[in-house]
Amino acid sequence: MDAEESMIAHLREALGVPCSSDVPKKRPASFVTVERTGGGDDGFTDDASLAVQCWGPTKADAHALALRARAALPDWEELDGAVSCSCESLYSFPGEGGEPRYQLTVAARTYI
Repeated sequence: MDAEESMIAHLREALGVPCSSDVPKKRPASFVTVERTGGGDDGFTDDASLAVQCWGPTKADAHALALRARAALPDWEELDGAVSCSCESLYSFPGEGGEPRYQLTVAARTYI
């Protein structure tokens, strides 16, 4: 199971906003990006570090989306191939142009 792709699909469905690994060229008002930032495997399981970035038209909107994303993480564990998932941190992380964004750092373990 690819943790990044699986998380993208899960959050897209759970949050009802566009979700991908890249910032869309034509940005919607609210969207989520998921990016693998590290991790490794032991030949049986994969421990992925994921950055889940929640973008919104205002800081309050981005924060609310991040809280919804965090609340959706336990449901990801129910997917076939998922082992565990936890939010390590959640913080304000404005985009390069100051766009409202919050980031969750997520530890996701899957079977290979």
